Order: sequence, then C-alpha cells, then structure tokens
Amino acid sequence: MFSENHKHSSGFVYSTEKHTYVFTAKHAVCGSEPEECKLKERVCDVCELKQIPKTKIKIDKPDFHGFKSKKVEQILQSNTKDLAILVLKDNEHSYFSGFPTVKVYPFNEVLEKDKFISCGYPAISSHLSIQPISYSRASSFRNNKMCVEITSDTTTNLECSKENLAGNSGCGLIKYDDKNVMLLGIYTDTGNMAFCYGEVIDHSVNELLVKNNYPPLESENVNNAFKTLIKSEFTKCFSKIEHSIEMPDNREINLYRLLLDGKGYDYSRIRKRLIECVPLFTLTRKQLKESRENNELTSSVLSSVKEFLKLESQNKVSELLLQGFLEAYLNAPKLYSSHQNEDATFQGAHIKFQVNDCLEIIHCLAMISPSLDNSFKSAVEKIMKNFPELKPFGGLVENGILDSHFSDEEYKILKDLILPTEDSVSVDYKDRLAIFIGYDRHIEDELKYMQQKDFINELESRIISDVHKSIESLKSELDKLNLVKVTIDCFFVPFENTGKFNNDFIESLE
Repeated sequence: MFSENHKHSSGFVYSTEKHTYVFTAKHAVCGSEPEECKLKERVCDVCELKQIPKTKIKIDKPDFHGFKSKKVEQILQSNTKDLAILVLKDNEHSYFSGFPTVKVYPFNEVLEKDKFISCGYPAISSHLSIQPISYSRASSFRNNKMCVEITSDTTTNLECSKENLAGNSGCGLIKYDDKNVMLLGIYTDTGNMAFCYGEVIDHSVNELLVKNNYPPLESENVNNAFKTLIKSEFTKCFSKIEHSIEMPDNREINLYRLLLDGKGYDYSRIRKRLIECVPLFTLTRKQLKESRENNELTSSVLSSVKEFLKLESQNKVSELLLQGFLEAYLNAPKLYSSHQNEDATFQGAHIKFQVNDCLEIIHCLAMISPSLDNSFKSAVEKIMKNFPELKPFGGLVENGILDSHFSDEEYKILKDLILPTEDSVSVDYKDRLAIFIGYDRHIEDELKYMQQKDFINELESRIISDVHKSIESLKSELDKLNLVKVTIDCFFVPFENTGKFNNDFIESLE
C-alpha cells in the first residue's frame, strides 16, 4: 500500500458478501510526519487522523504479476485504536468476492498454545514480497492492545531490528492450526527483545462498520460449547432474493424464496429438511446431548415428533423455520424454544457471540399467514408491547432453566457470562430481535410459459415489487419501530398457500 509520500505499509483483506475491507494501521494512512507527532505528543490510538486523500492511496500486491492496484471508496478510523478500515470501491469488490470469509478469533479465547503468523511487506523484503513472520504468547497490553513475541524459528535479524520490520504495520495477525485460520488483530508497532504490539479486532470495530452502514465481521467461537444445531443443509432449501428495498434505521429485509422444482416451489425438499429439524426445536440442548451419549437418539427423535404435534401453538412451524434461519444463516445457536420457557417475553431465544467480549440475545417472533401486511402489523404490536418487559439475558437467571436446559459445559459458559465474578471477563450484552413471516403469494399462470431463466427473474421481480408496496403501506408501523433501539432481522418468505403448507407438514409427521 503506497501513499503520496511513498510511505510503505501492509494491510489485511477481508471480503464480505457485498464489500471488501482492507484493515491497516491508522498511522499508515496518516498525512502527518512521525517527527511532528512526537513533538506534539500525539498518540495514534486517539488521534484524529489527518487523512491522505483516498485518491492518493494505492493498494498493490507487487509480488503478484498482473495485479492491478485497487482504489478506496471510504476510510473509516477508530477513535480508540491505531486502526483504519479502507473500504474498496464497489467495482474492485468483484476481484475479492470469491475469497473465503476469515472469521475473527475472539481475544478472550486465546490459548497459551496458540500460534500466529503475519504476511506483510516489511523493509527486509524491500516491500516487494511477503515476509511470513511467526508469533506466540499473545497477551493483553496497556490500553487494550495486544503483545506478541516473535518466535525463535523466524529469521534472526528480524528479532532486534525495527528497521527491518518497517512497513509491517497493518498486516493481519492470523491464528492458524490444522483446523482454523482466523484473524486476531493487526500489527502496529515493533518493540525490543522480539516483542511486537498490535490492535485487537473487537466489538468496537463492528460498531464502527455498522455505524457507517457496512456489514459487520463474523466471529468464530472455537473454544466454547455453543454450536448451532441446524447446519448449512437448511440453506439449500432457499434462494436469497437480492433487492434494494430500504428500511428505516438501516434495518435490513432478508428476502428469500423456496428453491424451485420446475416452475413451482420445491415443498418436498423443505418438508424433508424441517422434519429433520423437529427434534432440534422440540428438545433442549441438554436432552439432545444426553440422548446422543446414551445411544438413545432414535427414541428421542420419535418422542420429539409426538411432542411437537401436541404443541398448541399456531406458529410452531414458522418458529421452526426461524430457528433454521437464525442458526444456518446467522450462526446463532438456540437457547430455548417458546414451549421450553413459559415465561419468555417473546417466543424463542438464540445467542450470538460477536467479536471478542460482546454477545447478543436474539428474541424471536415468527408467524405464517396469508397476509404479509397483517403479520407485520401483529409483529410490531407485540414488539411495542413486550420489548419494555424484556429481562437481561432473556430471563435465563429468573426462570431457572440454566440447569435443566444446558449441558455442564454450556451451563458454565452461560453462568460466567450472566453472573460474572471478579476474575471473569466482562461482556458487552445487547438484545436483538428477529421476525420471520411466511405469507401467501400465488405464482401467476402466465409466468409459467416463460423460459426458466426469464421465469425466475420475473418471479423475483414481482416478489420484490409486492414487498416494496407492503413496506410503503406500513409506514406508520415502521415509525413505531424507530423507538426500539435494537437490531431487527426480518426474514420474509412467500408461499403459494401458507395454510396448505402448514397443514401438509403437520400431516407428514402424523
């Protein structure tokens, strides 16, 4: 990466579905001279960046033949870290769109045995080729920085030479082993005696992105017991519909349709998948674990189906669908379903571990009915009535389900989060809402005479148009939601006949 004064530095590319970010050190894209900053006693962490014009920043990969330098759309800067996020222009994103998403490794889960590596462009390689450097013994340092030690298997002249490591600032510090490759933070400073310093990628980075209307980073929780119950197979039943419908407060509509079987929806595929998910909805996490350990899973599955059929809720099928979306798409494991917690303010609840010491409890509202408008109005009414009654952590302490619903390992994790001791890591806790609405939308007969590609395009166009009209007509309900200062995830899925789909699924279980 080169600036107008030919200052060299490194960066880490992070690609999302719609945007590509380059993480780097804030001082790497600062127009001030280091000597000037020292005289004025400026500290990069809290200094307001004197930005170099984004047109003067060139992102390059000199050791990759034919690589065309990339241009920057926007520069975001942290006000508490020596960290900047360069958002690339939309036309540059396509180059990186096929890159795998590297998840963030929460700093509070770092183990003593963990090894790390960076691949920057330091002076030792004349800033022309990647120089892999290995690290270990990651620990916290003053002002929430991290400290890492260059390992002995790295070139000796790197260990004591700040000059040789000039330009390494901004490169990603990556955790690696046989199973995982994850981003811990970025390299910012070289110390003495082979020690180096960096900035942790934590929840404040996500807050910076979301504040500027960009999608947050994904976090991996490799050392905790909470794993999603419904896996990616669920996503193979749906196709996401891309659209430009806007919601107030930057809330996003997730619009999906069922996969097609010819020119109709493939109901058999989703029915089969939902049948497999019934035990994951009906049984507690503890019951599932014990049934596997005792080799009683088959009998537990049969009993769970019977219990599902006994549930009186009219929304149990839609709740099951929402559990699938939250686990398979948002990577948010279920805490409990509605029938497992009679005191729940909403229906079920999920937990989402964000970057580092930040977590969210997602409270669920799911319904399936002929009218999208009526269902959305009903959801808004329930939110406005029930949200003020929410208890911290979804009432997990008050309702006494910690012992009965979770394994010993899960119980310990939740207890440490909900009832922290002096030695526990404090967490930044937030509530979040998720709405699922399945609604009626008939596939017009004239569409079925089109070529398949044209049929799909026109069908999705009409679905988008219908939803857009509904959102326009629901302005008063959306205005009410502006009072609720939480993230709200909306999942809308059209069916040709919701009543028939609901009844057919129930009958398939009997």
